[in-house]
Amino acid sequence: GWLVETVRTLLPHAELRLDANGTLDPLSLGERLHALRAYSPAYVEEPCALADMLAAEAPPVPFAIDESLAGADGDEALARALACDHICAVVLKPTLLGGLMRCWSMAQKARAAGRRTIISHLMEGPIARAACAHLALAIGPETAGLGEHPALGPLSDGFTTPWIDDAWIAPPELPGLGLELAF
Repeated sequence: GWLVETVRTLLPHAELRLDANGTLDPLSLGERLHALRAYSPAYVEEPCALADMLAAEAPPVPFAIDESLAGADGDEALARALACDHICAVVLKPTLLGGLMRCWSMAQKARAAGRRTIISHLMEGPIARAACAHLALAIGPETAGLGEHPALGPLSDGFTTPWIDDAWIAPPELPGLGLELAF
């Protein structure tokens, strides 16, 4: 709690997206979510295994699905998640899920089911980040989770993506991924 409390105190109006990476014990999930509700998070991403998320009864904080979509049964996991009322968002990482077109298809299913779709990445360099940003732009507003990260510089090979910021994406004017040389 103290980190979430600190962030909420410093940024009282910011959207707070929490990611538990499957670490919450399903037996104490309700208790933990009730404690987090005081901070008004938009959702808790992958608090536990998908089966436990689906079995939760009226959680006080909605869930987002992410890593549960990886693997051969990802489409089945998505269908099960979209049938669950307390899963409000789908986080799609093209490198993890089999590419841009597969994520496009999953995003269309999620949007048709009225779920929020967020495009993210696996802490890759500017080329993958730019491709993800283009996918986010194609899907629609409020889809990006593509902020700066520590690995971006070392993986850059001198390329930058100045049209992608932590809070916005401004499509590049020229065709292509919109990469620029930093030197």
